[in-house]
Amino acid sequence: MVGPGRNALLCVFLFFLVHGSFAIAQLSLDASLASDNVYRGISLNAGDPAAALNLTWDAGSGWYVGGMASQVHLYRRTQSSAQISANAGYAFRSESGLGWEFGGATTAFPDSAHYNYGEVFAGLLGEHWNARLYISPDYFGRSERTIYAEFNTTHPLAEHLRWFAHVGALHGLSGARGNVPLYDVAIGTGARFGAFDLQVQWVDTSRLDYLYPAAAADTRHAWVASLTFSY
Repeated sequence: MVGPGRNALLCVFLFFLVHGSFAIAQLSLDASLASDNVYRGISLNAGDPAAALNLTWDAGSGWYVGGMASQVHLYRRTQSSAQISANAGYAFRSESGLGWEFGGATTAFPDSAHYNYGEVFAGLLGEHWNARLYISPDYFGRSERTIYAEFNTTHPLAEHLRWFAHVGALHGLSGARGNVPLYDVAIGTGARFGAFDLQVQWVDTSRLDYLYPAAAADTRHAWVASLTFSY
């Protein structure tokens, strides 16, 4: 059953989906195929290829809403199933180029609803970087309050090429799992040609963790390739 907090996030998403449609500045739809569905350094699809569909509405006033559907292969499941996420937020950028944002997100697994969870987030936005802080009252339905901090940066290499990097840290707030943070990193390169974007990245995590319902015995030290088509 989806709790009151998650229902609130869904209501926020639906509100801006309906009312934001009167001031849409940009609508984007991305379809992608990746060699794995890696989330914060952990494979959610047992190391197998995964398809995903992402829809984003960006209103001119700074509000945005989005939705994503992808494949997952979770712990004790015999086959892949669906992951559905929705988010809504507000982003503002000053004339100096520095910006900030806040919002909420909810993630559901229709075939494994006990893993459903929600988060609220806030962040700073630079020209080539962003930093965000996420707080969840019940991360992956594990009855564990968590805080996740991440830093992302991307820089152009040539007309169509860029490199990017990510570092993140997950920390439990409930005391049930100790005070040892879980770190994840990613570094890679991307090439965009028209509507197509190809990425190759190396991802790793400091250790596996019971909070993530990973099906594979070891999901660390992975190379991940993805191809995205935007329209």
